[in-house]
Amino acid sequence: MNKVIYSILEEEHKKTKSKMDEAEKKKSKELLTSISKDLLAHMSAEEAAYYSFIMKIKIMKDLVLEAEEEHLVIKTIIQQIKQGKIPDDVLWAKFKVLKENVEHHVKEEENTLFEETRRNITESEAKDIGEKFLEQKKKYENVN
Repeated sequence: MNKVIYSILEEEHKKTKSKMDEAEKKKSKELLTSISKDLLAHMSAEEAAYYSFIMKIKIMKDLVLEAEEEHLVIKTIIQQIKQGKIPDDVLWAKFKVLKENVEHHVKEEENTLFEETRRNITESEAKDIGEKFLEQKKKYENVN
């Protein structure tokens, strides 16, 4: 049974939060690497499947543009973290900023973007987007 995009993303958001909390608590660089890879695949798939679809809805355009800018900030922090060769205290400071940005983005996405999307697309379209998201995510997981 196909899930709507909102359910898929909410599940992923919860898993990411849990992993981020654990990484922060344990100061685990391995978890940090895993989270970075997961986030990059998630954002790329989200942009390709979800944002590209709802961007066509005039009333959604500004919300999508803001979400894409938030993704850009998150990707920039991930790239800085992936470069390595930074002291541990700086690494975990960057991670804290990454976590705060992800949490802010998730809150806005789940509270604003999802609600507007629900008002403007059908459940069938939401399921199609969910399916496309999962296909795209598999593709991007192999890239990152």
